[in-house]
Amino acid sequence: MFEGLLKTKLFPPPPRSTQVKRQALLEKFALARQRGISFTLVSAPAGFGKTTLAVDYARSSGLPFAWLALDEGDNDLLRFWRYIDSALVAIDNRIGEGMRSALYDSQAPTIQQIVTSLVDSIIGIEKELILVLDDYHVISNQAIHEGMIFLINHLPPFFHLIIVTRADPPFPISRLRAQGQLIELRVADLRFTTDEASAFLNDFMNLGLPASDVEALETRTEGWIVGLQLAALSMQERVDKHQFIQSFTGSHHYVLEYLMDEVLSRQPETLQRFLLETSILPRLCAPLCNAVTGRVDSTEILSDLHHRNLFVTPLDGEHNWFRYHHLFAELLNVNLQRTRPDDLPVLHRRAAQWFQENNHVGDALRHALAIPDYPYASRLVVDNWRRIYHQGKLSTAVEWLDSLPPDFVRQSPPLGVAYCWTLFVRGDYDRIASYLDDITQVFEQMVESGTLPKEHPEYNIVLQQVILLRVVVARNRGDVTTAIEAIEQLLPIIDSVQTLGQMVVDMGYTACYSQMGYTYVAANDLARAADYLSRVSPHARRCGNIFALAHTTMELARISLLLGRLEQAEKICRDELALTEQPAYADYPAFCLIHLGLADVLREKKSWNEAENHLRQGLETAQKSGHVLYLAQGYLIAARLHHAQGKTAQAQEDLRHAEQIAGIIHNRFLNDAMLRTRQEIEFKSLPKQSLIEPLSERELEVLRLVCAGKSNQEIADELFIALDTVKRHANNLYGKLGVRRRAQAINEARRLGLV
Repeated sequence: MFEGLLKTKLFPPPPRSTQVKRQALLEKFALARQRGISFTLVSAPAGFGKTTLAVDYARSSGLPFAWLALDEGDNDLLRFWRYIDSALVAIDNRIGEGMRSALYDSQAPTIQQIVTSLVDSIIGIEKELILVLDDYHVISNQAIHEGMIFLINHLPPFFHLIIVTRADPPFPISRLRAQGQLIELRVADLRFTTDEASAFLNDFMNLGLPASDVEALETRTEGWIVGLQLAALSMQERVDKHQFIQSFTGSHHYVLEYLMDEVLSRQPETLQRFLLETSILPRLCAPLCNAVTGRVDSTEILSDLHHRNLFVTPLDGEHNWFRYHHLFAELLNVNLQRTRPDDLPVLHRRAAQWFQENNHVGDALRHALAIPDYPYASRLVVDNWRRIYHQGKLSTAVEWLDSLPPDFVRQSPPLGVAYCWTLFVRGDYDRIASYLDDITQVFEQMVESGTLPKEHPEYNIVLQQVILLRVVVARNRGDVTTAIEAIEQLLPIIDSVQTLGQMVVDMGYTACYSQMGYTYVAANDLARAADYLSRVSPHARRCGNIFALAHTTMELARISLLLGRLEQAEKICRDELALTEQPAYADYPAFCLIHLGLADVLREKKSWNEAENHLRQGLETAQKSGHVLYLAQGYLIAARLHHAQGKTAQAQEDLRHAEQIAGIIHNRFLNDAMLRTRQEIEFKSLPKQSLIEPLSERELEVLRLVCAGKSNQEIADELFIALDTVKRHANNLYGKLGVRRRAQAINEARRLGLV
């Protein structure tokens, strides 16, 4: 099983002693099997016994079955299918062999590849089996829905998929129903009949109710199983059960809230306190409960709750983790907020600290925000965002920062710096400037007031980051001279922070070398840009900044192509991409950039299939992880690749995708790249022809040096001519080539075989 997947999600709930055998519904499941229908949908609101019924059928069918209890964290595409694989492999390890190799290597497979591999392996073993997906309503990722639709449309008749959900998934249910590919169980099916209600209330709960009272209670609850269960708990110690039933009225929500008070009031005070205090937790384990409640006997309490069927469900076979019934937890929490609102911050703080100590930063942050304690939450973000950012998990980093009030972020230099770097990754350079003004002002005030003395380690870190972000702003405004000067002044002092540790030093060099490289790219000095970008890798590897490593690799490969160094470009990409073979790096979204860069290199080699493979992986990962700027750059690479293969319509579609993104983020460098790509495609669409006016010998010399990445001044120095003369020759040759920019001249010169 993939490291990081919870085994508890693969265990079905154990059978309960109060479980009513629902033979008519079990026969409806069996009907699907008899008719060779592979898909059964169980859809109804909470509390109608959907999960219990699915478990009962799976166990009574005599078939091997796999179980997966979904939660909101499973909206990640690869995580979802890895859980599917982990559930099915327990039945037969041959199931999903092809899918497994795709899911666990460093490449990002397509949805169709994943599902096709799974279906092929299922057909190959010809074993009748059941897969149950519980709580599917938590899934909102459209890519997952599309994969499930593809799976449903191609399942063999001996594979039985059961989806349990509170709301219909966005599947073509009407079509499946019309074509006889679906069996459905809904509220009307799941409601307890009077006979089932009688069996539950009298045979299992031992209430001894006459038929008229059972019928009345069944009518008032409309066969709602949770309502009946709560009513039964309330009546267990009542003498006049008939009077209780007669006064039992109201809608589901009001009834449940009323009964919750009745149930709670009959529990020992210490247990009531435990239930209320732990209602803030989506999952329960004894150490966590002890930390939140201040008790030492949570193991015994959880075991007792489970034994008495008091709305707790074990999540693993060892009964270490539990959860409350969702509605039970919600109403406990409402009761807690109503009766003990002052205790909520303390409880959430205890939960946050436990999760922080156990390295569950996301959970810790959610509880810190629930207090709300923004200073504590901000410290969690400051201490942990860089690790997430360096892995290329932009969506998570942005989610953490966006969860804090904007004014709070602006008034905290470390948070402001973090937010600015997420803007950098998103390509939203214009907004960095406004944030930096606020950050700088607050930073200077803190230094002047002594709140952040210059001797403090954080002073140097924030100062360096602010300078580098100013470089980004200057470069975006076209002021490359100021940007270069700022980095040149910063580089010599990086070693002065050696006392903060080698990691901080490596972080400094990684950022400086990469930003210097990007700035020289903006200055059209490709040789110097390549020099600085080539220095990034060892520092980035040591400090774990895989995003910087991937970004500079992509840019360095592009520069190498422009300089005509094809083999070097390929080697750069493959050497860094080899990191993904190590389990520690396999899931880092940052590597999407190297896949895209390698796809562009392979285009030049005309290795179409491999280029398409890396392009697909890069685009899919960029899209899933929120790297919008790089997704747009990937579409530009796709446009060049598809145009080179003669797929003109696809190339134009790729360009349109890039233009849509460009219209949102307004990044000047993306706009320039988009223009170059469009012009390159348009130029290459024209028939090749010789120049009407040939280049002079001097113009050819200048052109060759331009293609080698030399700046105008370097060309002047090398040819011993004036700078203005170089510019004149450049303008002349641009005119003869029919281009306006350096990059266009380089591309056209290569097309004509002039260099």
